[in-house]
Amino acid sequence: MNMKKTWSLLLPLLILTCKTVDYKKNPGRLIDDIAISLRSDLIKNYDSKEKISLAIAGFSRVDLIGTTSQYKSVTPRLGIMIANALQNEMFMPEKFELIERLRIDALLNEVDFNQIGLTESEAIKTLKLKGVNSIVLGNIQLRDKSFRFDARIVELETGKVKSVASKVVNYYEFLETAYNDYPSKKKPCIASVAARGTWQNTSCVIKDASKLNIYASGRWSMTNSGYSFGPMGIEDNPSSWGDYRIVEANHGALIC
Repeated sequence: MNMKKTWSLLLPLLILTCKTVDYKKNPGRLIDDIAISLRSDLIKNYDSKEKISLAIAGFSRVDLIGTTSQYKSVTPRLGIMIANALQNEMFMPEKFELIERLRIDALLNEVDFNQIGLTESEAIKTLKLKGVNSIVLGNIQLRDKSFRFDARIVELETGKVKSVASKVVNYYEFLETAYNDYPSKKKPCIASVAARGTWQNTSCVIKDASKLNIYASGRWSMTNSGYSFGPMGIEDNPSSWGDYRIVEANHGALIC
């Protein structure tokens, strides 16, 4: 009886695992990964072979003003961080001659870029005179559980969009903190009002009365007793002058 030997070959199984990045501990890595993803899509969708001078503007957040159909645009710290990271990723000497980011931000501030928009001829003229051929514009949207980053390469001469890119990432508190951090151009108007005087001009100019916040401090007295109260006035009349209110407000209240 012949016996046939059977050989078994044992092969080691190598399992490769991908380590997940903890973005909470390394937020800078998330900024870099977003920039890498945007760069990849921008280059993939960009078909021009001509070398151009390229500026990268700070990414802006666009918010609806109250219940109106008007929008305001601001550049938060998160937008600056993304633009700076994207500047490094877009360093491709064979395709682009990058314009220094600080120089671009200074130019855009000169023409109040966030307010007038790219379509305004003055903004385009200013950038073109500085030797800029195209610009990367970006927007950031905060959603319920995520952030969306959109970028596009715009040709200044024609206004045409030459390439687009998008990236959606999960919500992180450090992203929202940087998203809500931006300089406010609104300057408070401060004025002093003498209680002894009549109507007084504060020289404050109100451009949009949809929302107006007034903060007042100080105290004054309507009698010689020394009893004083603040800008909200007092409900009971402390004097014997009679009721001289021009509105149904407290006695001695500051009105404007």
